[in-house]
Amino acid sequence: MGRPGLAAGVLYLADDADALHAVDAENGDGMWRFDAGNEIDTKPVFAEGRVYFGSIDGSLYAVDADTGREAWNHRFDGPEWDPAMADNAGYPTVADGVVYYENGVYVCAFDADTGRRLWTYEPGASDGIMLLDVRDGRVLFRDGVEGDGDETLYALDARTGERLWDDTLGERTTVAGDVMYYEDGGELHAVSATGRA
Repeated sequence: MGRPGLAAGVLYLADDADALHAVDAENGDGMWRFDAGNEIDTKPVFAEGRVYFGSIDGSLYAVDADTGREAWNHRFDGPEWDPAMADNAGYPTVADGVVYYENGVYVCAFDADTGRRLWTYEPGASDGIMLLDVRDGRVLFRDGVEGDGDETLYALDARTGERLWDDTLGERTTVAGDVMYYEDGGELHAVSATGRA
């Protein structure tokens, strides 16, 4: 079983047979099953009546949370998808009707209703992107091998994907609330996640 998601009394979890299950969290009854056809590689995320998740073949799915029927999917083909990075895919983040998703190489934004791609941002020669947060109209992600001391933090405009700023703060960057935490020289530092131009 993969990493489960829990929302509104329903547990969403993947099995080893490439299927997503919705299970009543109180009594354990199965509600529906969705066959993705490929290994589900991300934690399922519930938002606004849908469950979003990614599979190892490079597809991002939106499934109706009540019925288990596919609402839409987007497959990353050719130069858009690097299967070698699939195990590093993050889980989808949904904010203001947009689904943000990264596959370890770049960040994309999709209309949550239709699945239409809104924008893609790739920082260049990436060592491994990790989406950290979407807040206050900004998408925050880090790029770099965790723990090697050379991570770069990026902020993008959530509507357009335009880079607002980037900075090398340290390593193991994470966001909790309005604060970014990072390690530098063996010390933990905290800075505002919202106070930059």
